[in-house]
Amino acid sequence: MLVDLLSASLVTRQIPISPSERDALAVLLNRFRPAAVADLAYIRDRENTLASEE
Repeated sequence: MLVDLLSASLVTRQIPISPSERDALAVLLNRFRPAAVADLAYIRDRENTLASEE
């Protein structure tokens, strides 16, 4: 899934994001129910994904 791949890139490449980008990503990640993304590690681990801040 594209959102998981984007999240993986942010985490593994340690790409900094601004607070407004973090907020927008949080809204997007929160649209997914945990049970629906059990196999998508970076969406499921929202806290770690959102930890990349500028």
